[in-house]
Amino acid sequence: MAKRNVLIVYEASCEPLKKAALNIQNSAQAQAQVTIRGAAEVRIPDILAADSFFFGAETPASPEYLEIDRILTCANLAGRNCGLYTQSSLKALDYLSGMIQDSELKACPDRIQLSINPDDVTLSAWVDAILKN
Repeated sequence: MAKRNVLIVYEASCEPLKKAALNIQNSAQAQAQVTIRGAAEVRIPDILAADSFFFGAETPASPEYLEIDRILTCANLAGRNCGLYTQSSLKALDYLSGMIQDSELKACPDRIQLSINPDDVTLSAWVDAILKN
């Protein structure tokens, strides 16, 4: 069976989110082809090529996510899963949840807040659950 294509996106102005993106990459790379990008660098081909997504933000309605938000308003990505993560901003998670709504991406399982200090096992289990759905 072919490996899944995973796109990990983070708000580049937030260093803890970049570190989280690298941790997600480490958890996913055994079972997936992984692309990691700062939010402002993501383009349509990156999104269309992915089977699963991880979006991380700390700032609600971050300008870095403007293009992704526009793309997801027009794209139908039904049947694809995503995980949403933040360092500490529940409002940023709410923004990301709204951003993916029109695209029909399925956010599963729950979102993750990194300031609650999930250990490596918890983070890996979260990544695995998203990739296996």
